Amino acid sequence: MKQRITIEDLNTLTDEQKVHIQKWWKPKQGDYALSAENNNQSNGKTVVLSTVAKHPREFYGEKGVFVAFFVYENKDNGHMGNLDKLYPLLSIGQMIEFLRNQTEFSLDTHKDKFGVSFKQDDGKYISWDKVELCDALFAAVKQVI
Repeated sequence: MKQRITIEDLNTLTDEQKVHIQKWWKPKQGDYALSAENNNQSNGKTVVLSTVAKHPREFYGEKGVFVAFFVYENKDNGHMGNLDKLYPLLSIGQMIEFLRNQTEFSLDTHKDKFGVSFKQDDGKYISWDKVELCDALFAAVKQVI
């Protein structure tokens, strides 16, 4: 079972949608994300956060502006970078949390697929049926943002 969206899934979002999710996201240890260093989202790499550090004395940037940094794991060693260059690869749980914060929705399970539906502002319901729960949830997330 697919546990989180992929970089390809993330790249189906507009830049505005990516920023919306990025602002909602509260990075935690163990989260997966796309590292878009050098503003390159299409050639970024998947990282796993090992630490999210916010120590003002250690991490003040130029002109005294506080900059939040992340540290992530990789095979060889850690790396430090700016949180503004990270885009979350949302997990099933994170997408459920996001949807719960945005709208009323329901999940349905069927023999060979999952369904997600929610009520739009106009009172009509919209729904998706997908083989993967992750894909059904992401379809709903894309519609909500």
